[in-house]
Amino acid sequence: MKNKLWIIIPIIIGGIGGFFSGIYDVNLNFIDKIMIVLAIFLLELVIFTISHELSHGFVAEKNGLKFSVLYLGPFTFKRENNKFTRIKGISKQMIYLGRAQIDNGEILNKQDIEKTKQAWIRALKAGPNSDMTLSILMIILALSIKLPELIVATLLLDVVFISSYIIGDGKHIKSLKNDKVFADVILYTYSIAGNRLVSKQSKDFLINRLINDIEENEVSESNIVSMALCAHSVYVEGVCNNIKSLPHNINKIVELSIKYKNIFMKKQIESSYYRGIINTAILYEALINNDKEKALELYKYVKNENHNLPGEMLDFYRVEHVLGIANRKREILNENLMNPAFKGCEGVENIEKTLNKLTLEKDKTM
Repeated sequence: MKNKLWIIIPIIIGGIGGFFSGIYDVNLNFIDKIMIVLAIFLLELVIFTISHELSHGFVAEKNGLKFSVLYLGPFTFKRENNKFTRIKGISKQMIYLGRAQIDNGEILNKQDIEKTKQAWIRALKAGPNSDMTLSILMIILALSIKLPELIVATLLLDVVFISSYIIGDGKHIKSLKNDKVFADVILYTYSIAGNRLVSKQSKDFLINRLINDIEENEVSESNIVSMALCAHSVYVEGVCNNIKSLPHNINKIVELSIKYKNIFMKKQIESSYYRGIINTAILYEALINNDKEKALELYKYVKNENHNLPGEMLDFYRVEHVLGIANRKREILNENLMNPAFKGCEGVENIEKTLNKLTLEKDKTM
């Protein structure tokens, strides 16, 4: 049904427009023009989105990274040997209109860090640059064929993409340049998440940078979001690899995340970071430290949260299961609850399956 929405929506809006034009005697020509603008807008949205994501991916690859998966609405395409193959089924990933999964290469020293960071910045800039170029071409075309509806539709689309840039690519570019902790998290995540997995040496180098970030940075309101992302990655690494010794002040990040919860709640995606750090801390305390009392204490801070973003509910089900609050085995084994934004990414899928396995094994020993 979802893949037919782009066809159904204009028909529904057209029907509504026709209904109200009949009731209020609205000029039908005006309604027709609105429908033309809407049709052009939707067509441009598809074209711009495809171009935007391909630009991210191919510029990333030109700079030494790997473009491995393409997400377009509910469709997922895995890229192997420079060919896109659609993964069967309809993805429930509808947070993004599109997304390009980019995987890092080997990162073994500070020079590799800087090189990879610059590659990411160029890749992130490529999407908005594509939007701007297409927008200019569309307006030139509209002027040449005297189609004002195309100009209106393009300008409306520009508003959408400018807003998206401010909260998306633009924000990430700024963070990569100015926030070392955020940059370290991104480089670690996209070294272990995709289909081109890095060596153990590279992974160890990157996780040690995150551990150093936790040990060396004073946690405050100004950096709590980045530090929470950093701690989340370290906790997941600790759970998956049974690491019993984590930075002692990682607990402070959890405590201050709770204290400064309002900072996370200002934006939907950052609110998921809050739930993520608490849920992974609970798993670590229950699975590795065997401290169920502390895990239950932390559970109070997420039990009434809305785990509504993709993958969040699976995190929460694991927590409830390992704490004995509810039998969530059926849900944990339901692969449809894995974050669909990473469908086809072998690294993420392997991590999720490891967390599931450890959660269910712990249940047998409780």
